[in-house]
Amino acid sequence: MIRLFALFLMLVPLAAPAQGLPPLLDVGGNGLPALFDVAGVAADDTLNVRSGPGTDSPVIGELAPDRQGVEIVSTDASGNWGLMNLEERAGWVSLAYMARQAGDWFASASTVAGCFGTEPFWGLTVSPGSWSFDIFGEPRFVAEPSPFTGPGAAGFDRAASAELSGDDGFAALVISPGICSDGMSDQLYGLEARLITTLSGMGTQLWSGCCTVTSR
Repeated sequence: MIRLFALFLMLVPLAAPAQGLPPLLDVGGNGLPALFDVAGVAADDTLNVRSGPGTDSPVIGELAPDRQGVEIVSTDASGNWGLMNLEERAGWVSLAYMARQAGDWFASASTVAGCFGTEPFWGLTVSPGSWSFDIFGEPRFVAEPSPFTGPGAAGFDRAASAELSGDDGFAALVISPGICSDGMSDQLYGLEARLITTLSGMGTQLWSGCCTVTSR
């Protein structure tokens, strides 16, 4: 039954993106979203984060020359700039000074750091060997996920799925690339999530939100 839920989630399109969100671009084929490290910046210098993809855009922050694990969720049309989150907003950084880490977001169930959504607030926290699902911060069940079914399986080339089953219920999760907003800040994420849960006392429910490959 749970596999049918996952198939259903893959077939049902997500709601239209919120007005004003940019499209997810991956010029250069980096397999975004992905983690990058700052590279080629002098030890006594910093890498500027700008409000837009270009040196004429205002600087809104900086990255240390040894900063690692920066999640790049999209590129601009040229492929020279990457979209990232800095504090409570999104900004752009020159990819000429960023080196991609190995690994793909769909490689395994532990690659995604977590998923979350609002209305109501829910979260799926990933730790080695288990995922924890909570509603309004209250844990509902902890379970070991099934192996990720990655892009290309069953003809779905832009989605990955995982299944979870615990004492208090079970869930089917589908993750696909796409610019996603948490609705609470100006941060943007590169993975959209659809989740079906069947929980004790709550029946079957459909949730939607965002996922990230770095800790929030």
